[in-house]
Amino acid sequence: QAGEIDINTSTDYLTGIIKSQGWDITSKNSQNIADLMVGTATKGSFDVAELGQSMSYVGGIAKTLGVGLDEQFTMLAMMADRNLKGSRAGTNTAEMLQRMYMPSSKENAKILSKYGIQSRDESGLKDIGTLIGEFSKMSKADRLQYFGKRGGRAFSALESGGVEEFSSKREDILKSGGKAKFLSDKFMETLEGKWGKLISTISKFSISIMDKLTP
Repeated sequence: QAGEIDINTSTDYLTGIIKSQGWDITSKNSQNIADLMVGTATKGSFDVAELGQSMSYVGGIAKTLGVGLDEQFTMLAMMADRNLKGSRAGTNTAEMLQRMYMPSSKENAKILSKYGIQSRDESGLKDIGTLIGEFSKMSKADRLQYFGKRGGRAFSALESGGVEEFSSKREDILKSGGKAKFLSDKFMETLEGKWGKLISTISKFSISIMDKLTP
């Protein structure tokens, strides 16, 4: 499916993902993100556009919370396998992540205490795979109270696959990027071309202004 999406459209989504992670599009990380993006689309039941739509909602909050890009992609791939895609997956996942790492009320803090769940340990924030296992201890009623309707929908998709599927799909995504290198290279070629044209336009505009200002 990844190969069927228009390259220019895909490049726009790639640009958005790169920026959501706090990197410049000329960064050396751009190629790695392109590889991961294509690899994810080949491992999930969605295309690059749907992944990009989801990431437009998830990327910023996930980055702020310290959730790795491979974890973000893995969550969205698992949800896509359960027909939760695009903007719906994005908004649901963003809400789930916020509540997973930051209880939204005293009542929710009590629920965490009830099950002995902590989003941190001595080394910092726990990863998503670990937290899937911990939050799965909750009863359905407590989970609905804790995550809310949208966040609960996202967590249910992850829980149905479980920690094992999360770990397996994450590993597959990390390994699959290079197999689709021809397509990610095309994305980067298009992205770099757009960036080059923008720089050229800015330069020409600056020169034009200077010519007008010069006596």
